Amino acid sequence: MPDNGEKPNNESVKTLGIFITVILAGAGLLLVAAALFTDVFDRGGSDTPEDAVSRFLGEDTDQGLMARVVAVAPSELTAAVGVVMDTAQSDGEGIEDEILGFLSSIRLSASDMEMDAEELHEDVAKVSVTSGTLTVGYEEDGNPQETAISVEQMHGDMVEMIEDINKAADTSWLRLTPPAEMFLMTVKNGGGWYVSPTYTAAEYGRIILDLPEADYSRSREAASPGADSPSAVIEDIVDRVNALPVQAHWDALTSNDYERYGDAGAALIPPNELGALIDYLPAYRALEDRLEDALSESLEGISDHAIEDQTDILSAIRVTGTLSLEVDIAEAMQSGGTATLHFTSGRLSGDVLVDIDDAAAQDIGGTGPVGVEVEVEWQGLCLWGSATFTDASQPSETSTFNECLPEDSLPDGFNEVFVVVTEVDGSWHLSWLRTFEEYARLFF
Repeated sequence: MPDNGEKPNNESVKTLGIFITVILAGAGLLLVAAALFTDVFDRGGSDTPEDAVSRFLGEDTDQGLMARVVAVAPSELTAAVGVVMDTAQSDGEGIEDEILGFLSSIRLSASDMEMDAEELHEDVAKVSVTSGTLTVGYEEDGNPQETAISVEQMHGDMVEMIEDINKAADTSWLRLTPPAEMFLMTVKNGGGWYVSPTYTAAEYGRIILDLPEADYSRSREAASPGADSPSAVIEDIVDRVNALPVQAHWDALTSNDYERYGDAGAALIPPNELGALIDYLPAYRALEDRLEDALSESLEGISDHAIEDQTDILSAIRVTGTLSLEVDIAEAMQSGGTATLHFTSGRLSGDVLVDIDDAAAQDIGGTGPVGVEVEVEWQGLCLWGSATFTDASQPSETSTFNECLPEDSLPDGFNEVFVVVTEVDGSWHLSWLRTFEEYARLFF
């Protein structure tokens, strides 16, 4: 962008804040509103990614934000339809009018837009907006206001803001990188192109945090084939977890690496939910490595040897045997192709052998293999069980436990853990969004 040597003033920073609020936070409100009113809009997509962005920004038009619903990815609108409608009904009449009135009071239009599309996947494209003017109309203290800002100015203000944050933070392990240009992410759905608020937010975060590229095939591969029935969703996950070797569970506990468990459930995530999270998760996990490196540097000279010794001992431990997880499920079908699965009871049993190599055993005073027999059961919100440890040089020891979640701290009606599953194109998937919304509504 051209550089005229001027620094953004307070008014331009305020303007940038208004646009960020309207485009990003407003996108979230669009999802809620569209979940209530999705049936009344033409859901046809655009022919190209650039057309989808032009439609979303309202090029050469001056309409309320509700008119932008047609340009937002349907998969991000419809995932929470049932929950939002139930919430609106429970909040009483008029909630729809309040949402519509608020969104209709905000007007967004664009003019003289210049765009460049980059295909990242056959179903994902980044549309860079290199030039143009955005105008937003809104109300402040009951008075109508209108502010215009060029794309170039918006980008310059964002660059300046990120540089100020870097100066204030002054950390070596987390330096923010401004994007080279302003952009919106688009996705292909049902043959048409739409703007994706979730992919847009994830991509801005990836660039600003200087993370690796996303893998846009992960969510599309993970979405197939799903399960044949609602209960089969959990049964498939249990089967995948039981198929993992015991050593894999130990490695997950000692290294805090639970990727295998994520892989066990990834195949059952619905294709219309959390696509951005699935595709961007490996990229964002790079932050873990940076944090670990920063922590190691901060502890240098204090506990390096202790950490290394503990890591060596844990990595020297070998765990063999069997673990078996069983889950009893009560299935409750709901309208709209969803079902609630209640975990009524279950059990975890196993017989494992924990061994350590000779060198590590000498470092900790010497020990032989230890057998561990585990029996854990639960019913509702109560958990009980025992673990018996057998060492050839000592008598067996058994530890028991029996715990229940305190009823007085739980909401009425919550007596079992549950998840919500949804049907997509004839297959059943674990609905993370519906499950989260149901728990949020129950607790809050």
